[in-house]
Amino acid sequence: MRLSQLMDWMLALDRRVIYTLVFVGVTFPFYVNWPPIRIDVSPEVEATYQVIDQLEPDSSPLLLSFDYDPAAAAELTPMAEAVLHHCFSKGIRVLVISLQYTGLGAGLANEIVPRIAQQYGRVQNEDWAFLGFQPNAVVAMLQMGESMRNTFPVDYYGTPYDEIPLLESIQNYAQIPVVLSLASTAVGEYWAVYAGSRYGLRVLTGVTAVYVADIQPFYQTGQISGVLGGLKGAAEYEKRIERPADGTNGMRSQKVIHYLIILFIVLGNIAFWSAKRRGE
Repeated sequence: MRLSQLMDWMLALDRRVIYTLVFVGVTFPFYVNWPPIRIDVSPEVEATYQVIDQLEPDSSPLLLSFDYDPAAAAELTPMAEAVLHHCFSKGIRVLVISLQYTGLGAGLANEIVPRIAQQYGRVQNEDWAFLGFQPNAVVAMLQMGESMRNTFPVDYYGTPYDEIPLLESIQNYAQIPVVLSLASTAVGEYWAVYAGSRYGLRVLTGVTAVYVADIQPFYQTGQISGVLGGLKGAAEYEKRIERPADGTNGMRSQKVIHYLIILFIVLGNIAFWSAKRRGE
């Protein structure tokens, strides 16, 4: 095939071929650990890891708040799973809530937490508990600072607060060492302002990539102790716990697609330039 014919074929290429290649490029890295990818752990992710790693096993629990809905699950669920693997593998207890106003975050938590807890043989209401959700985030944060029991009189499954062994010594934030909020909105900022500044609760956040710039000033001023930012933050945390999963595979997928798009752009411009030079 002559070069000019190849260029003409490229210009006439059916867009469905391109869509198919993009589809393959997106899905392929999730099933095959390829291509290789370098992931450097940022200071924000390292700080998050260190805060959680220093929690004492079988003591006061990490408060994990699912403050996102399924639209943000691709970025935030890998964070949740990585943190839960870290905690349960070390015997760190986890107290789960959701302040996502529609309740969809609670559904995500109910699917993710029991599944990972089961892998490590962790017992519900002793090693972990799920209190459910509250639709008004600010009101719930302030109320939890005074009384966790009044905020969540029963857990997500209907068990009374006083019948949950994990909660025997927990009255308010004074018995909670740190909260990690996984948020697709400004709820992470609310934790820093209402729970952190007012009650002295240590705050960590995991946010979608578009919210990293908004949350960064809180990290720089020390109001937030650590930040997981987008899918990259999830991949960095996975590297830190030496357990690559969907965060790492997602970064591989992005790498493939970026190179594929660059290739399409270069070849398309070469074909266009060749046709223009021939006066077509």
